[in-house]
Amino acid sequence: MIQRIQTLYLLLALILTFMLFFLPVAELLSGNNQLLEFKSSGLFDAETDEIIIQTVPVTILLAVVTSLYSFGILLYKRRILQGRICMLNILLLVGLAGLLFFYLNFVFRRVDITGSSFRIGALFPVICIILTYLAYRGIHRDEKIVRSADTIR
Repeated sequence: MIQRIQTLYLLLALILTFMLFFLPVAELLSGNNQLLEFKSSGLFDAETDEIIIQTVPVTILLAVVTSLYSFGILLYKRRILQGRICMLNILLLVGLAGLLFFYLNFVFRRVDITGSSFRIGALFPVICIILTYLAYRGIHRDEKIVRSADTIR
């Protein structure tokens, strides 16, 4: 049901995680003035779009999170399971953020970096965690309403 606010939160989080496949997390400047983009799928040369370092675990975890969001949106009739999927997504998003920064640290140690700047994609996991928590609160509130209506009958 799209009219439930938690479904809108989950839909927005799904869109943000899907955009994370394509948007850069950081831009790096190497020692030989080569501009590099760090995306969820790896480190790329910004001019030739050639991959330098591949980050397969990040891509797999991002695909799992995105598919769980899609699955969670469709479970609007099963609120308890939808809430558990939200909690699982929050844990996976914390892991995703940690894995992104682990690989970014790995790139800093492996490649001679003279300058760096984070892009908007670096904030997406944090925003998604907040949106998922808000969705979980809405799901929990709906479940309380349904249970209280059952006790009245």
